[in-house]
Amino acid sequence: MNKCTWNRLLAVLMTAVLCLGLQAGLLADRQYFAGLTAEAIDVAYGNAIAYQQADSRWGNYPFVRRNPGNLNELQDDDLNNSIAKAACSLLSCVNSVYYKTGVFINPKELADFAINNGYRVWPQSGVVTTFFKAFCDNFGSRAGFSYKTSTTSASAALEYVRNGNTAVYNIPGHYIAVVDYNPSYDMYLILDSAAGSSKRAPYILGHADTKCQRDGSAWTGVAWVKDSFLTSSDKYYLAFSAFIFSYSGAPVNVDPDGDIAPYPRPTVTLKNGSRGDDVKWLQYCLNKYFKLNAGAEDGIFGQNTENAVIAFQRKFSLDDDGMFGPASRSKMVEEIEKIKNGGDTDGDIAPYPRPTVTLKNGSRGDDVKWLQYCLNTYFDLNAGAEDGIFGQNTENAVIAFQRKFSLDDDGMFGPASRSKMVDEIEKILNPPATTTTTTTTTTTTTTTTTTTTTTTTTTTTTTTTTTTTTTTTTTTTTTTTTTTTTTTTTTTTTTTTTTTTTTTTTTTTTTTTTTTTTTTPLPPITLSTESITLENGQQFPIETDRTDLHFSSNNEEAAIVSPNGIITAVGAGHAVITIFDDAANMAQLTVDVIPFEPEETTPCTGDANGDGDVNLKDVVAIRRYLAGGWEQTFFESAADVNKDKSIDLKDVVMLRRYLAGGFGITL
Repeated sequence: MNKCTWNRLLAVLMTAVLCLGLQAGLLADRQYFAGLTAEAIDVAYGNAIAYQQADSRWGNYPFVRRNPGNLNELQDDDLNNSIAKAACSLLSCVNSVYYKTGVFINPKELADFAINNGYRVWPQSGVVTTFFKAFCDNFGSRAGFSYKTSTTSASAALEYVRNGNTAVYNIPGHYIAVVDYNPSYDMYLILDSAAGSSKRAPYILGHADTKCQRDGSAWTGVAWVKDSFLTSSDKYYLAFSAFIFSYSGAPVNVDPDGDIAPYPRPTVTLKNGSRGDDVKWLQYCLNKYFKLNAGAEDGIFGQNTENAVIAFQRKFSLDDDGMFGPASRSKMVEEIEKIKNGGDTDGDIAPYPRPTVTLKNGSRGDDVKWLQYCLNTYFDLNAGAEDGIFGQNTENAVIAFQRKFSLDDDGMFGPASRSKMVDEIEKILNPPATTTTTTTTTTTTTTTTTTTTTTTTTTTTTTTTTTTTTTTTTTTTTTTTTTTTTTTTTTTTTTTTTTTTTTTTTTTTTTTTTTTTTTTPLPPITLSTESITLENGQQFPIETDRTDLHFSSNNEEAAIVSPNGIITAVGAGHAVITIFDDAANMAQLTVDVIPFEPEETTPCTGDANGDGDVNLKDVVAIRRYLAGGWEQTFFESAADVNKDKSIDLKDVVMLRRYLAGGFGITL
């Protein structure tokens, strides 16, 4: 047999072995899942949530590396990085804590924490390992967890999990969370924040023995695995290292009255200059629920926060002193509860934000939840569960709604359908004034009674009976006695006559009152411009003479808008501001936000330190510059006092003479 034949035969044999191995793996996978009933798998999964990096609520948020040589500088070639692309480490922490405590830590806040404190630096692909202890130290008090240890032993990490802890696993190119152990199945629960990746779904990183839980048409990143998957050297998930979090089970005052914010609710009056988690609670609520720009959630009550508090107080007719005391706090909690339990920020319609884009089969997110809630609640149309997935049930309900109100029944929820839905819901919540007819009926009853008269006649007849006795006496003869009796009979006759007469008269009077109220239609919304360009940080008031308008932004990462129509540019990007009234009239304004570029200013001659003045401090600055080794702000063009294009002692002498005066030197 020649060499080519041997090679072909060897290739065939290798292919056969590979196929057999693959079949064996698939069979093992099927056998493994066959060992658990569908009910058992559902019970095992429970209510676990694996928050995803690509979630629209935070996926586009910057997660940029800093220059390790200068932490004040961002890495130029990393400016487009985001939570969706690179924050598996952050989401693993979020998922670990949420699974154990139910306390949600916002990934945006965690991204800022990592970037601003030097845990996100080049050339790390994620975060430096010291981040995990710092995370526990800074956020642990919110939910009663702490940093226990780190280990490079996968089996040791699993032992910690069996004892009630969680582990953030560092595997090649990725982080996952291992959060629970089920002794009934001898399995460990994995939460993976990148389940939507084409390389992972429907399995964790493509491995068949880590099948994800499915929610509708989406893979959730929740999976149960055997310990061999996390410890065997032939598995991709062999951990490089694991970071262990332990839990006391005692969250520390995390908004105990309603889970409004991931910070403790204030109990004292806050004002400009206040600091701490109480202020973070206030900033979070102002930003999230009322779209008032309170600035970053940094716990520092500054001018932005004070302005937002004043805007809140004016909106709800409170004393607008800018201090957040008991009255403002009580009102804020009350309004937030309305929003969370049946109202949206655009009009108290639903507990989700009102859509601003067209929705159709396949759409996802809170916009769809708003639609499902409204279809189910107000129109009794079965849109299915409020799961944020626009499927067949939702499409059928939209078509039924469109037909009910004579709209184009294409099953897509666009501007016309949305406007009609808002209009009809407003009628349900606030019935419009109509013509009212009131009928009043008065009934009068008159009763006449004739007194009953009774006449009785009695006739009495009396008969007297007399008895006479005659006695004859003979001495020698028989005596004979004769008695005569008369009987008297009495007869009584009684005659009774009774007459009763009753007369009833009823009179009915009807009065009709008619009240007519006419509702004037609202005028269309007109704007002075349809597009603007702002630098980051700039504001723009929407010019209109209407006071009954509502405002919303479809991209609050770029621009936000206050309830009184003030647009604030908060980050580079594009946003559409929608303006609408209670009658569903609508207008839109597009905003393009560009990065702020401060003007370069050159200090005047002699102002070497750039403080706006020429004095002995500038002499000292030049001398230190010449000596070297001093870190200082220094402007060479201003320090070249004699304009000879070099900086030397001649400039020092000339500057000293200028300051001394009498030398006729001008700068």
